[in-house]
Amino acid sequence: MALVKSYTLKNGMTAPQAYHIVYKVDTHKRPVDDIDTYGMRPADTPEHLWKAGLYGRIGLAVYADKAARQNGKSPIAVISVYPTERPNNEFSGEHITWPESRLNFKIDLQSDKDHFEQAYDHLMLLEEYSTAARD
Repeated sequence: MALVKSYTLKNGMTAPQAYHIVYKVDTHKRPVDDIDTYGMRPADTPEHLWKAGLYGRIGLAVYADKAARQNGKSPIAVISVYPTERPNNEFSGEHITWPESRLNFKIDLQSDKDHFEQAYDHLMLLEEYSTAARD
């Protein structure tokens, strides 16, 4: 599975049919709600920072196109929360970090979809991927 949409590198080069794949979903569990005893938590605090549940953090690899991915070429970019996250040791493309709140999602344990499929569903809710095609 992948999302297909244009990607422009920082140097200005554009891959019009870039192939965006979720290469990992790190999971973490918050066993109980973090009580806001003194009412200090901002109203827009993301759930993964305080609400009980199982959460996933997405790592994306962006390939020039589907053929590049299928032929074992290296990704042209990685999108993740931390700059040290990369799909393999040979990666030499650009690295984009996004805020944690955008790449985290609550995993629905009752869903028929696995956590990777749920990660793609989450990405489609983001403005950057709302017009992407699924492949």
